[in-house]
Amino acid sequence: MGYKIFKPAPSPVITEEVKIEREFQRNLAASWYETHQKNIDQLDRNFRSFQDIFEGMREGKLSYEEAHTRLLDLEENARNTLSNIRNNVPDTRLSDNYYDLIAAIRDKTVRYAEAAYHVTGKVRVALENNADYDTLDNIRVRDIPTGLFVANEVVNLREALEVKDG
Repeated sequence: MGYKIFKPAPSPVITEEVKIEREFQRNLAASWYETHQKNIDQLDRNFRSFQDIFEGMREGKLSYEEAHTRLLDLEENARNTLSNIRNNVPDTRLSDNYYDLIAAIRDKTVRYAEAAYHVTGKVRVALENNADYDTLDNIRVRDIPTGLFVANEVVNLREALEVKDG
């Protein structure tokens, strides 16, 4: 009994038109991601500022007046960051694959930024109502966003962007 050797089917030929469209899609997605990364960097700076305010109060290096002033500034930064994230919408010319990945990343980032903005405001209001440090810290611990979990979507987006044309 003889065995037949099967040859794999040849790779499909990718037309110049398909290559151009893929490059266009990659550029749209990469442009969105670049802006997204800037927003993530700002979220990180805001988070560090928030933590620094608490550290300064806890260590007695920051008066409540100074903390209030910094919280007002931080709240404004958080509002602007949230607005920037909301405005960074996926381009409607993106294919479904790219669009869905980007929309998922954006939606999770918006929810995280909303929570960060709201906790800053809650702490500021509590401070204005003369809450003690323990009360402020309880608000911080209870309401601070736990994390921005978009690693799977980002990996999938990067992999999609790296697909090579044949």
